[in-house]
Amino acid sequence: IAGGATALTGRLLVEADGVVGGAVTAVLGAALALVVAAVPGRRLVAAVAAAAVLGAVQALAAVERPVVALVPWLVALALYGCFTRQCADEIGHPLRRLTRA
Repeated sequence: IAGGATALTGRLLVEADGVVGGAVTAVLGAALALVVAAVPGRRLVAAVAAAAVLGAVQALAAVERPVVALVPWLVALALYGCFTRQCADEIGHPLRRLTRA
């Protein structure tokens, strides 16, 4: 859901026309985020490839600044990548492992 919402947000930040284009961007962003989440060993490679696909589709759709439109989606994926290995006990204390040492 976050992948689709942030892809749509990025598109709306640079270009606010076209319901069909926005819907396609949201679905594509969600699908690509799902692909990134599905490959835990290769998330960085998958995220770079997915960003390239999303950027290329937006460039082909004549979005004014496709790289700027990617920023919200990339931020959401980066945050997902940073926090996937935390358990519920560590959410309030992300550096707890370091303070024990």
